[in-house]
Amino acid sequence: MSLKPRVVDFDETWDKLLTTVKAVVALEYVERTTWNDRFSYIYALCVARREPLGERFYTEAKSFLESHVRHLHKGVLGVIEQGYRLHGLVMQVSLHPVY
Repeated sequence: MSLKPRVVDFDETWDKLLTTVKAVVALEYVERTTWNDRFSYIYALCVARREPLGERFYTEAKSFLESHVRHLHKGVLGVIEQGYRLHGLVMQVSLHPVY
């Protein structure tokens, strides 16, 4: 890939980047060539002709990661809530011994 500035289709490039980012945050395997290519894609966005797309890339990446973290947070809160319910159930059973 050439490092010279060129016209870049943001949506097409972002779709490819997003697929890789999703794989990374899900701890899935990413081919080395794919991983290396994505750095070139990011560079191309940042130096794109007409309008550098670095800010848009940053905004989209930030939005995806914030959404992902909110999803993880919701899952963790659900597990904690289940733990509290289980703990409450255990406490009720231990307060009322069976003879």
